[in-house]
Parts: sequence; structure tokens; C-alpha cells
Amino acid sequence: MNFSFILFGLLAFTFLNLPFLWTVYQSFQSHLDQQLKETTIQLNTQPGSFMSESSTPVKNRKLPTWLVIAINTIDRKKGYLLITIASIYEQILKGGGGIKVVVLNHTPNRHYEFIRAKEKYNHTDIYFVDNYERMLDLHSHLPEPDDANNPTDRPNSRVRQQTLDIITLLRREEVQTEKDAIVLFLEDDFELCGGALPALRYLIEKANWFLPDWLVLRTSFGFNGILFRVNVSNSLADYLLSSVEKTPPDLLLPKWVCWNSPLLNSTSPSLGEGQCIEEISGEKRRKRSVTFRYNLMKHMGKISSLRNITARKFPVCWQEYSLVLGSDEAFPFNMCPIEDIHPCNYNPTDVVREISPMELSNLWVEYKNNASSFEVYFEPKVFGGNRNARTPMENNKGKDDLETLARSLKTREQVDVSVES
Repeated sequence: MNFSFILFGLLAFTFLNLPFLWTVYQSFQSHLDQQLKETTIQLNTQPGSFMSESSTPVKNRKLPTWLVIAINTIDRKKGYLLITIASIYEQILKGGGGIKVVVLNHTPNRHYEFIRAKEKYNHTDIYFVDNYERMLDLHSHLPEPDDANNPTDRPNSRVRQQTLDIITLLRREEVQTEKDAIVLFLEDDFELCGGALPALRYLIEKANWFLPDWLVLRTSFGFNGILFRVNVSNSLADYLLSSVEKTPPDLLLPKWVCWNSPLLNSTSPSLGEGQCIEEISGEKRRKRSVTFRYNLMKHMGKISSLRNITARKFPVCWQEYSLVLGSDEAFPFNMCPIEDIHPCNYNPTDVVREISPMELSNLWVEYKNNASSFEVYFEPKVFGGNRNARTPMENNKGKDDLETLARSLKTREQVDVSVES
């Protein structure tokens, strides 16, 4: 009898205090979840902690973004996207912190390689985005140019759509939000060459000394390997849109640079200083762009997007590539014979300002065995054209960042001298 009375009392107490007991339970569960989260983060961020391949760094746990790699992709008969992303991700894992990758798919629901890449790399700082509102070509009524006779390089419908896709990616929130970063533009059939990421760090640092107000850094051909600051992306997008039916995007790029460049201060600029002639005014201007001597992106396709024909042999990794650039972007070897960037108008007798270590150094590529292999060298700069002072990177005696760069660029690759398949 007493037991039944006690049981009835407990049930009545529980019923009357059910809301309070539920609140206590939720608070306790929330505390346990928070403790588990903090423990997991601590284990994954401690030096030497174990992380399997399936638990590589997740989104948003990273250094401040210094580089945004922006990739446009479409469904192709022969897919290259997985190779492109693998070449980037491999270098990020080797120490490329602070890098965000944005892959924008313009053919959603039918780009199966994009879907596979998204599944494989979804846990990383690679953002896969579908574009369901592709910009329409308002010039589709124009006749297609003759690929065999197109001296003005008037873009066909496919190239115009490529330009519109570039504009879309430039304006995407995923790119725009990284306001202090630099954008590297890449197409989905270009592979990042070995050592490219540390070379980009070196190039940006050196360009900041030679041409602090630079707008564009070029490291490859076409609309690939193009670097620019996020804060000018809208200006570039607007310029491309204004001439989408007139000129392909890679040929519009130097026109945009010259349009935004200041007048030359002197009628006789120094040797190695970049110049351009503004298309509308005809004025000579100090060109705000930098060309890197060596190609850092390897093209994997065979068909030119400008003309629907099989293209000539493309430059491969770490080859000089000026022969496939226009005269307004090509590297002037006669002006900068021992330099790896242009403009190269550094004056070694200038003692007015501090001299950067980057100004006293170069990267140099030496081909061997009839160009079947090559080595990337790091060398102290020797004025007057003497190249005998270059040092193989494994024997580099530089210090600090330069020594780190030399080690990270140490590479020996086989160069495919045939047309890429």
C-alpha cells in the first residue's frame, strides 16, 4: 500500500515538473555537444595530430585568404576538371594555406565530372557552385566568323559565351567577399604546374616592389594564369561586357589595363619600363601589368577556343611562352635578358629607397637532354647579363623566405614536347 502511494507521488511530481526537467536535459545535452566540438577541433589542430585522408581540413578552418583560384567549367566530351583540381589540391596540402578555390559550373545537372569532383573534394576549401542563371548572348544574331580567315579575331558565339561566363564568375559573391585577396583565373582544362603556388607568392612579392600599382600579373596564355586584385574585378567585368562581341577576353585584358594606366611621365622611359598606347586617345601610358617569363599552367586540350580548329603546340610547364602572347604582353627578352619579370626597370644604383631581396633574385629554368627535362634554379641577380652565378636550388644558400621558396620550387619534371592530347 505504501509502495503504491510513493509511486503515485513520483509520477505526479514528474508530470507537474515536466517542462523544467526537459529544459535541464536540453542544457546538459548542449553542454556535452560543445565539449565534444572543442575536443575535436583541438585534436585536429594540434601539431602532429593524426588526420586521415577522409578528415582533411574542413571549410572555414583556415588562414586569412590571400588567393582565390576562380575556375569556370562546362560539360565537355573529354573531361579535365578532376585533373585540374587535383593539381591545385596537391599543392595546397604541401603548405598552400590561405587559398580558396571557387569552381563555377555553367552546365548544371549534366556536368558529371563536376558532380564527381564535388563529392571527392566537398570536405575541403574548394567551393563547387552551380550557375542556374547563365548570361544570354545578346549578339547571337551575328554571323559566325570564318575560322580560316579572321584577321581581326572577331569572337564566335562560343567565345562570346566564354566571356559572359568570365563576367559571371568575376561578379560572384564567393569571389567578391574576399576583398583583400588576389584572384587567379583558370579554365578547367589547364593544369597547375609543379611549384606554381610558391612561384606565385614570389611573383606577387616581386611585382609589389617593381610595380606597386599593378593591375594584372600574367603567368600563362589565353585567359589563364591571370592574377588581379578582387577590388578591380567589377571594373574588369564591366569592360569585358562592353566589348563582348568585338574581341576575345584575353585580347580585351591588355586594353583594359592600358585604359586604367597613367600617362608616361617622360617621353623617353627607362629601359625595361612597360608602355602601352591607349586605344581611344592614342596616348602613351605606363602599363600597369607584369608578365612572368615562364608558363605556370599546362593546357590539356587540343582545340583552340578562338578558332574551332586544332591549335599549334602549346607551351608546357616552365617554358617561355611569349610566342603565344600579343606584342603588348609578350616578355621583351632584349630589354630584360636576365630577369624573370617585365617590367624590369630596377636601377641597381638607386639608393633612395630600401632594396627588397626579391629585386636581387631571379628564377631561371634550364632545359636538358634536348628539352626532354628541365630544372628550376634560384639565382642571385647579376647585372650585365652574366648568368654564370646561378645556383641549383638544392645548393641554395639564401635565407628566410627566399630559402623556403627555393626548397619548395625544387623540381625536376619530364616536359612533353609534343602537342597535348
